[in-house]
Amino acid sequence: MTMRAHLFLLVNLIIIWLVGLVFSYAYRYKDIDRTSVDIKTIFKPFVRYQYFLMILSLILSVTIFFRVYSLMNQFGGWWFFGDERFEEMMIIGPVAHLVQVSKVCFLFLFFIFPYSKRKKYILISLAFLIVSIALIQVKYHLIWMMIMGFLYLNLPKNLSGQLKGVATISLLVLIMMNIFWISLTFAWGTFSFQNEVIKDYLLNNSINYFVSGPILVDRWLDWPGSRPDWVLLTVFQNIYYILMGIPVRVDFIPLISHGFLETAPGVTSNVGTSFGLYYLIGGYTFAFFMTTFLAVISYWFYFKSMKCGSAMFVYLNLLFLTITMLSFFGQYFTTLSLYEMTVIFFLFIFVFKVLNWVKEYKST
Repeated sequence: MTMRAHLFLLVNLIIIWLVGLVFSYAYRYKDIDRTSVDIKTIFKPFVRYQYFLMILSLILSVTIFFRVYSLMNQFGGWWFFGDERFEEMMIIGPVAHLVQVSKVCFLFLFFIFPYSKRKKYILISLAFLIVSIALIQVKYHLIWMMIMGFLYLNLPKNLSGQLKGVATISLLVLIMMNIFWISLTFAWGTFSFQNEVIKDYLLNNSINYFVSGPILVDRWLDWPGSRPDWVLLTVFQNIYYILMGIPVRVDFIPLISHGFLETAPGVTSNVGTSFGLYYLIGGYTFAFFMTTFLAVISYWFYFKSMKCGSAMFVYLNLLFLTITMLSFFGQYFTTLSLYEMTVIFFLFIFVFKVLNWVKEYKST
């Protein structure tokens, strides 16, 4: 990496820090009690729906398992799990949307777990959901669940506790990624503890995921303004086409990178951090604007969730904190799953709150 790439990333990080500093004084955060709102208690009223969530989780997991089983039977067995076509088939169709419901069930069960008297069954349900979501071979779904759960537990802690939590979740994400890659080598029939090629494969992938983004930014800084300004709105453009019955779909993948480029001998990547994409769209001006804009939104939800007892604000806080934490991997505003998961989560909250209100009304 050249000095200009280091400075570019550093300026973006300083912008995020400055926005947080302004918000901390604006909200007088240093003068209020951090535990004035215990975010863990916000989801306690939803414990009564644990059986519904567990049953729904089981149904979703079985449905995903059956889809995986049918694909493997259709295409020759376990080896197909390591085929690129497997992931392509899993991310389209009804099952792809059911995965978003699975992620919402996972979050709700994780949030209500401390207050449930059926912890063993919730753990079993969470295990089924983890395996089923992992089977679709899209890593970021599980990464999101892990990080949002980590943030939920980590926010009320003091600074030293939060730093330990960050180290722990980073290690867990690395382990989870390696489990994905090891499962692929099993599917290919190539795994062996003595195989140096497999060791290099795991090492290269691990390093690539954690450092390739900043390295690729260095290359992307030579191509300012090379992507259209509507790139971040491709999801809404495709939704519009669906509603209007237009068969055309915008393929966002070629629009958010410059394809796979070499980041080290024998190692390639196509993701140059979220900051890099913003630079490709509108240069330094747009990159710094987007960093400031997202920092403002993220900190606003953060302090809002700390000061009010709203489940929706807590979710949005966790969501934008997750997006910020993963900025060095890439951006997620061009993925339908971001919006679909959020809509489903809000729908669950709305239905649960209405049912709670009806029950309270009948009891008075």
